[in-house]
Amino acid sequence: TGMAKVMRIKDPVYMDQIIAVSAEDYSTHPAGVYDYPELRTLPSAAGIALIPKADNLSIARVQDGMAVRRPGGLVLSRDRDVKAIELRENTSGIDAPQAQNKKEVAIDTGPKIYSFKSWEMGGLKALEENTTILMSGIPTKDRNGQVEDLLTLSKLALSNDRSYEALGYLRVAADTLPAIADNPQYKALRGAANALAGRYEDAIEDLVEDALDPFGEIAYWKSYTLAGLEDWQQAASVMPKNFNTLFNYPDQIQEPVVLGLTEVALRSGDTETAQGLLGVLEQGKDEMPPEHLAAWKYLMGETLRQLGNVDQAEEYWTKLVDGPDDLYRAKAGLSLTRLQQENNKITAEEAIDRLEGLRYAWRGDELETLINFRLGKIYMDHEKYAKGLTVLRNTVSLADGSHMGQEVADYMKDNYRGLFDEEKLNSVSPLDAVTIFEEFKELTPAGEEGDQFVQRLAERLVDADLLERAADLLDHQTKHRLEGEDKARIAIRLGAIRLLDNKPEGALRALDVAEEEMSALPEEQAQALRDEKGRDINLLRARALSKMKRVDEALRILDDMPRDAIVTRLVADIAWADQRWNVAADAFQDLVLAEDISLTRPLTAYQSDLILNRAIALNLSGNRVALANLRERFSDSMKQTERAQLFDVVSRPRQLGLIGSRESVMSLISEVDLFKDFLESYRSLGREADKAETQKDTQTDG
Repeated sequence: TGMAKVMRIKDPVYMDQIIAVSAEDYSTHPAGVYDYPELRTLPSAAGIALIPKADNLSIARVQDGMAVRRPGGLVLSRDRDVKAIELRENTSGIDAPQAQNKKEVAIDTGPKIYSFKSWEMGGLKALEENTTILMSGIPTKDRNGQVEDLLTLSKLALSNDRSYEALGYLRVAADTLPAIADNPQYKALRGAANALAGRYEDAIEDLVEDALDPFGEIAYWKSYTLAGLEDWQQAASVMPKNFNTLFNYPDQIQEPVVLGLTEVALRSGDTETAQGLLGVLEQGKDEMPPEHLAAWKYLMGETLRQLGNVDQAEEYWTKLVDGPDDLYRAKAGLSLTRLQQENNKITAEEAIDRLEGLRYAWRGDELETLINFRLGKIYMDHEKYAKGLTVLRNTVSLADGSHMGQEVADYMKDNYRGLFDEEKLNSVSPLDAVTIFEEFKELTPAGEEGDQFVQRLAERLVDADLLERAADLLDHQTKHRLEGEDKARIAIRLGAIRLLDNKPEGALRALDVAEEEMSALPEEQAQALRDEKGRDINLLRARALSKMKRVDEALRILDDMPRDAIVTRLVADIAWADQRWNVAADAFQDLVLAEDISLTRPLTAYQSDLILNRAIALNLSGNRVALANLRERFSDSMKQTERAQLFDVVSRPRQLGLIGSRESVMSLISEVDLFKDFLESYRSLGREADKAETQKDTQTDG
């Protein structure tokens, strides 16, 4: 209305025929610009300007103004165009954020960024038709129009649980117009689509965008995504307490998010929130997809367990163990096994059998880590240390770099170190102990603590007569780990173990290392160590030399030492072995005198052996006078011992010819080794030193 005059103008550039209609005043003009199948209007400040698309279009004055006509009527819109416009209108727009400070935006209040219910546009039944309508118009649009339709398609797909399709549309939109990727709405859409597609690392990059903070419902998606990343602590910290907006989501969006947030609540022990979330889904649980229903049952079982309803929890999980869902069959199997073992309903062996089977039931995420972690713990608790540590090491490799992986690694290290505590180590078989050490050397702590581990293990091996392996451990210590006084002490210990293992050459090498290291110490420290260990070094060296048939060197060392019982016994042993009967007889005489034997008291076994051995030495040396005196003095006393017959034969003057050589004597008695007791004392020397050091440390701490 309000039109005055019709004019026809030719566009000088595009050669279009423009029909212009003047207006009676400036208030008369169209409200907008319109594009119909048969005409298109142009912007105008007053009146109307339009371009005909059909040849027989006409404009004529009517009673109330001007009318645009065409024989048979104008075609204003096609059905598919109307549908596309309706789709865009229903899926466009975000409420503008009102708060300037994100702290002012309460959780689940303020502007909304997702309108899933309006974006569904009829749901799955209409999805194909709606998609076809939108896609058919894209080729005719400019870039902005194409991107607008692609965003509409992504919303349509996302709201109908087609997250991968939504990501595809979003990717094409960003390829078409790269600047769109910086838009907060775009990031919100891509973040939600990635989260529902299980691409959590990509999702969290978008969802932590600062521009999205004013939108309270983003907190649901952050928490859900962090749970997918198995960062349960942070997921709990960002999870909101109000879920009103979430409860208005369509089922296909609401169910996975609610189930994810329920697990977050249960991981932090919030059973009240978990019950509320599960209750929202309970009414429609029979219509859930099987995977969502399995998750609901598992989480319900965990909620009941935390509330103390063990029997009901077992009931839920037992059904899942026999169910078709692989994920929740494994999850329920793990939880049920742990619950029943803790309540003594199954044995450790039964738990191990179950978990060994579950190890291969689900692979590739935290669940596999949890199954292996639990299995490793049971092995360790039941002293199957090698198996337990092997499982735990594999578990660490599965979860490398994750919080769970670090927890498993810490547990493994602590338990490995605990095995080499002195008291614990004594309960482990020596073969198991050395196998564990060699297999898991990387767990041995560095520095002094690690050195003590090795030394304790060596002592355990000495106890079990695994002398060569014990010596190898200490040899490595002296060559590669220790210095100064510690090196000297361990080298002396190594020399004793080599002698126990009848390897005198190795013993001498170790003793040389000890003396060389002592020489390099400060004078005062070196002298103190020589005062403490010098006698032992000389005894060990003398024994090693005698074993190598360097008897004169050995006896020279002993001659320079103060003569006590141990030195005398070693002299007797060396002289006996080298058939130096006079020297042996003198040494045995000193030992007999040291016993201060009373003829009125029975002889001990040790005393009777000394007397018999002196008699043999005197016999073989031809000292008949001393032998006769020995017989006269001890004959009656020896008659009361088990050595009576041998003593009588050896010391009887008329039978000397029967014992003309050491070989004939050795057919009657075993070879003498009086120094053996001294060496045997070295089996426990390391443990005693370790205990003394521990007591010293305790006193110092006190």
